Amino acid sequence: MNLNTRPLNFLGAFICYQLLVTAYYFQYVQFMDPCPLCIFSRVAIFSLGVILLLNAIFQPRHESIWNKVFQILGLLSAILGIWISAKHVYIQNLPKDQIMDCGAPLDVLMNVMPLFDVIKEVLAGDGKCAEVNFQWLGLTMPGWMLVIFSVTALIMLYRLIQAFKAPKYL
Repeated sequence: MNLNTRPLNFLGAFICYQLLVTAYYFQYVQFMDPCPLCIFSRVAIFSLGVILLLNAIFQPRHESIWNKVFQILGLLSAILGIWISAKHVYIQNLPKDQIMDCGAPLDVLMNVMPLFDVIKEVLAGDGKCAEVNFQWLGLTMPGWMLVIFSVTALIMLYRLIQAFKAPKYL
């Protein structure tokens, strides 16, 4: 089964777009301010969407090196999203006495700290990341993102394996 077709890549990019629209809906319409880990999840979704869109636009042949590059980049974006979402779910499930206090907002951190220190600080999580503002079918938003990133990683891994199995033409 070929999961690396132009329509499927456009569909994946559209789903990423819709996930970002949904996140902005919750932020600006429902007034649910995102925590720093939520913002990092948005970056992972955005990068995955761009990779899928570029793959759909250029649609490299299955045996080409560019096909493998797109699949590797997509897999890395999905793995990054899994890591961020899993960290977020972990923080949300910590006992109240183990949750760190809320830190400075992300924009303040970006202005006063070097980038790698900001990333390290954000990935440590804080009290804002532990808040559960929304649940659907028993899963929080980070839980749903973990499911979405995990399914995407499996699809990208399958596509990468298929790319390496593709026959080599001269």
